[in-house]
Amino acid sequence: MERVGILGGTFDPIHVGHIQMAEAALRGLELSEVLIVPDGRPPHKGQVTPGRHRLAMARLAAEERPGLRVSDVELRRRGVTYTVDTLAHLRAKHPQRDYIYIVGSDTLMVLESWRAFGRAAALLAGVAVARREGDDLAAIRRQAAYLTEKYGLHIYLLEESVAAVSSTQVRRLAARDQRLEGLVCPAVAQYIRRHRLYRDPMLEELRRTMTPPRYRHTLGVEQTALSLAARYGVDQDKAQLAALLHDCAKHMEQEDMKALVRRWGIDTAPGEEDSRALLHAAAGMAAAQEKFSVTDPQVLSAIRWHTTGKPGMSRLDQIIYLADMIEPGRKDFPGLDLIRRTAWHDLDQAMLIAARRTVAYVKGRGMPLNPRTVELLDSLEAAQAGAGPEGAVPARPEPVPQPGPGPESQALPESQAFPEPQSPQPGSPEPGGAGGREKPRRGKESR
Repeated sequence: MERVGILGGTFDPIHVGHIQMAEAALRGLELSEVLIVPDGRPPHKGQVTPGRHRLAMARLAAEERPGLRVSDVELRRRGVTYTVDTLAHLRAKHPQRDYIYIVGSDTLMVLESWRAFGRAAALLAGVAVARREGDDLAAIRRQAAYLTEKYGLHIYLLEESVAAVSSTQVRRLAARDQRLEGLVCPAVAQYIRRHRLYRDPMLEELRRTMTPPRYRHTLGVEQTALSLAARYGVDQDKAQLAALLHDCAKHMEQEDMKALVRRWGIDTAPGEEDSRALLHAAAGMAAAQEKFSVTDPQVLSAIRWHTTGKPGMSRLDQIIYLADMIEPGRKDFPGLDLIRRTAWHDLDQAMLIAARRTVAYVKGRGMPLNPRTVELLDSLEAAQAGAGPEGAVPARPEPVPQPGPGPESQALPESQAFPEPQSPQPGSPEPGGAGGREKPRRGKESR
């Protein structure tokens, strides 16, 4: 009988890893062809890109690749689409064919959660498993043996490994208008740009209002904050949002900043409103609420204190404070390398070095020291000297700012400020940084 492979998925968008999986199965199992089948309405996904775009990108990716063919069988079906229904349709239409379903090693582990998997297994001649570098081969073999014993399903472990690329990664880069080379084929990259797919309205607004160097700095802070959040177990979604919006008011005129801060009832330190470089943090907290509808008090706090610092900063506060200072594009200044190295293994120590550097910088320029900065430094030094609990930074009783229903209800502690580090320049990622968040890949639990 003719043997045909099926590679199903959301393909939002299709990337080089998908193509490598299809071609590895095509060669390794000597298949007559591989059908690439974009999901219609997959049960395990939320909002996805319209099917016409996902289908068009899949066709572009499969062009001039012998043996690969794109099928719209699921996109033509109404309602939620399940693999078992697709297999039944294909077997009824082509009874002379044996179908082999192609999956990644992560999906192999959750195959049993697919809808009516026993019936789906009976419709298949086997499952081909593509692996990536670093996969646990022993675990893959154990799962394959279990499925074979329980369902009589033949599992083929493909010899060729495939690139560790994810659609989440591609969407994130596309939203930031960054290069997609090496992740998707050139025709797909052009399609994404031409149709402006995966654009984030918030990022579009930031790109519109910020200068190019400021926008690059913001993306650098995002990258660094995500890496630090992953390192210290801090919520990455909050870190990402705070990082992206930390400078969201920096483009504003000073008088507009003042009006915004007053409208939201945000307290400022004496002299803070006279410095545009310092006022932007308080204005950013207000703009995050007014313009971007942010209500999370932890995110707002991190934006509020990223320039000034204060005693008792949360881990998220510290991460945004440090990410702003050490992001990859930051122009070099004395102590930058030390702060960068320290931040990856001891946040409190990195904060202490950064605060000392700031105080020395301000004193060296004959500028007045902000009391909050002095209090921050004092608290960090006291913690290091053992005046507080080990590993903790002493803090004065001070609630996390709570967002209210409108400007009049917002009242925050007094801000303290120190000078902003030098203007950012584009640069390469910090060695050891994650370079961006990728949510855990999910198998098709209920396909």
